[in-house]
Amino acid sequence: MQKKNKSMDYLKYFPRIEPTDFRTEHKILVTDEVRDWIRMQLNSGSLARLFADRIVVSTYYDTEDLTCWRDSEEGMVPRFKLRKRCYQENSSYSESKFEFKATLAEGRVKLITDSGFAHMFALNPVATVSYKRSYFSFGDSRLTFDREILYRSYVGIGQAREENSVLEIKHPRTAYGRKIKELAYFRDTRFSKYSNAIEKLGLGLAAGG
Repeated sequence: MQKKNKSMDYLKYFPRIEPTDFRTEHKILVTDEVRDWIRMQLNSGSLARLFADRIVVSTYYDTEDLTCWRDSEEGMVPRFKLRKRCYQENSSYSESKFEFKATLAEGRVKLITDSGFAHMFALNPVATVSYKRSYFSFGDSRLTFDREILYRSYVGIGQAREENSVLEIKHPRTAYGRKIKELAYFRDTRFSKYSNAIEKLGLGLAAGG
């Protein structure tokens, strides 16, 4: 479904988006079978760890009436989400960075921005999601394995745990990873951590959703 919405205004904040900026993403719920596949690929050397596991902490921003979440739930194009992300390694946190993720007719793109973007478009923090992430390279693609996912309301004390873990596969849209065909046996799923946070924390109901 396509509609004219504020996402096009948001895109004017950024310089020209090049075709090489777009990427394709696949998400797979992690079952015992998927875990076995990961172990097998690691043992064979086809899957390589990029660096040590770390904790990812993302705070998602939205309008007062949760326009970003609503557009995602309705499958609108274009749509976007804004998050502030940092990483925990040992007992210290990295410097936070703002990431703008857009879904356009041409594909998906992630761009780095700053807090000025949130202020300009009246976006406020809504929910925080933290999880443990492992990073792998697989051919010309990158795989991430996310588990121990915890959702927290940014305002208030509500929190909820995610019972599922997810494997995410990301590769440039212009260079479809040949090895990804090996994962075709596992079914893609829709898994949005932000949407899950809104649902599990009941924030959509609070906003009249």
